[in-house]
Amino acid sequence: MSKRVYEIAKELGLSSQDVRAMLGAMGVVAKSHSSTVEDAVAVKLKEAIAKGEVKEAPAPARTARPKRPTRSAAAPAKRPSAERQAPPP
Repeated sequence: MSKRVYEIAKELGLSSQDVRAMLGAMGVVAKSHSSTVEDAVAVKLKEAIAKGEVKEAPAPARTARPKRPTRSAAAPAKRPSAERQAPPP
């Protein structure tokens, strides 16, 4: 029977994110806290943690968002007039 990542994390007293990182270091893909993990893998993970053999996978590098362009204070943006235009004759 398989277990969910969050169940394993609760048993180990860790966060789901930490358990997912450790599983990733072991080569096991767990996309979310509710991903299932086979019992054999869970046992290997617990043994590796007990022995101190598991390292957390490095976090993926995050890129910064580009900054929004700013408007100069000297020239405010022109907005269309709210008044109605006279119909053409």
